[in-house]
Amino acid sequence: MVYTSKVERMPDLGQHNGMGLLPYDGRGYCAAAAVSNGIMWFFLNGYPAIAEDHGQEDITHARLAALLGSGRYMKVDPRKGASPTYVMIGLKKYLEDRGFGWATIQYQGWRKHPKAFHTGVIQPDLDWIKKGLTGPGAVWLNVGWYNFDRTSSSYIRVGGHWVTLAGYGEDREGTPDPEVLIILDPALRRAVRGPVPIYVKAKQIEALPTGIKPAISIGRSLGYIDKMTGANDETIEGEDASSMTAVGFYKLIGELKTANRADFALIDGAVVLRLDQGRRRLRR
Repeated sequence: MVYTSKVERMPDLGQHNGMGLLPYDGRGYCAAAAVSNGIMWFFLNGYPAIAEDHGQEDITHARLAALLGSGRYMKVDPRKGASPTYVMIGLKKYLEDRGFGWATIQYQGWRKHPKAFHTGVIQPDLDWIKKGLTGPGAVWLNVGWYNFDRTSSSYIRVGGHWVTLAGYGEDREGTPDPEVLIILDPALRRAVRGPVPIYVKAKQIEALPTGIKPAISIGRSLGYIDKMTGANDETIEGEDASSMTAVGFYKLIGELKTANRADFALIDGAVVLRLDQGRRRLRR
């Protein structure tokens, strides 16, 4: 299936291009910027009550991202960024404050998160991610930065990032490809106005030709905090998650630039927001 109707219509805020409205020059604000893209899409497409209108779209967008990252919501730290827990709790509280408490927020992935958003799925499912974007939906991917250690056959996590899903199903040339995801990366420094879509392929990790199943290592050795994205590391709630199998997780290949010291980008988790119900409640 090809779904590209939101690609050119999805607002795209750079965390370092927030018109001077983002604290810390946008450091650590990848999650808030990414989430603000989806909220702004709703704001511009029939859900005007979901954000405060500041009279100019780019100002409205930047102020929204700053608000989402504030201590009232996602509690962004310039060094640590915002974890899935803070992202979802903050998003839920924001939506409640705007009268959208009925919205549905769900999570798939291995990182620590509240039970209220739990789906029971540790390895993000690509079909579920795609379905979440259609219609009145928004999707944000928590991407982990990894290096591969050949000695232990393990992907070693060294940081993370948040991006917005804008579409899927065809490459930059318009050729259909079910592996292609079209994302917006808040870390990009923009020289032009409008969305800057990035095309990547989601390749599912398989066992090595030798039969060895590579692992994901998320143990205590991961003290490194990525300076560009500021994402912090957490473990699955209530489990010993120093390592797990990498087989079945998705690796992103293509135009997404990995952070310094990282060779690979894996989808650690995905957050889906749905506004399927309550359309008549939206006008204030």
